[in-house]
Amino acid sequence: MNVKSADNKFYRLRDLDTERAQDNAIKSQSTYNYIKIYDNQFEKFIDGIEEIKNNTENNIQKRVIIESFETTNDNLKILLG
Repeated sequence: MNVKSADNKFYRLRDLDTERAQDNAIKSQSTYNYIKIYDNQFEKFIDGIEEIKNNTENNIQKRVIIESFETTNDNLKILLG
C-alpha cells in the first residue's frame, strides 16, 4: 500500500520518476496486490482490502489493483497521470 499527499507539490514533482518506477515495478509483478491512495482516501483502501479478503476466502486467484487520485489541480493531475 502506498499513501501519498497530492498537496506537497515540491516533493511529489521531485520524486515523480522514482515513484513511477516503483509503481511500474509493483504492477508488473503477477503476484502482488497494489493499492495506492492519495490524500487519505481510506474508503478506497477499505474497498481494496475487502476485495482481497473476498478473493482469499473464495480461493479466487485475482490481483487487486487500485490507484485512487482525485485533485482539482489540473497541472498536478496531468503530471501524476
